[in-house]
Amino acid sequence: MPQRDQGLALIAARVLPAPEEGNAREIRTRLKNLPMLLHRTGLASTLAFLYSRSGNDNQALASAYEAVYRAVWIVIEDTGVEGASVAAAGNVSQQFTWLGSLPSSDYGRLSLRVIDVALWIKRLSAAQAFDDADDE
Repeated sequence: MPQRDQGLALIAARVLPAPEEGNAREIRTRLKNLPMLLHRTGLASTLAFLYSRSGNDNQALASAYEAVYRAVWIVIEDTGVEGASVAAAGNVSQQFTWLGSLPSSDYGRLSLRVIDVALWIKRLSAAQAFDDADDE
């Protein structure tokens, strides 16, 4: 039976961009900051921030924020919380309405799960960046 960390690492690996993607470094930079952002502001505020930054004038930066926003929703969808799949597939208004309607116990569990995966994403991002530095 897989350990809990193995599951978190698998989810993190799934949302981390491949190194050869055009803006992988920008995305990894944003992903590395995700745990701190989640701890400081909470899940809903972090998602709102990421979504607002995805409209940035700098296209590379905007697409990096959008990729991180989508990555968080992949993690949320993977939790199996009732309605998560429908919310993840919906528009932004539906997503935030769903988050706001969650019982506090579900919201808390969801937040902890996203933070756990974000920490794994940070670890894998650092490893990928180290590999990129070796290639140069």
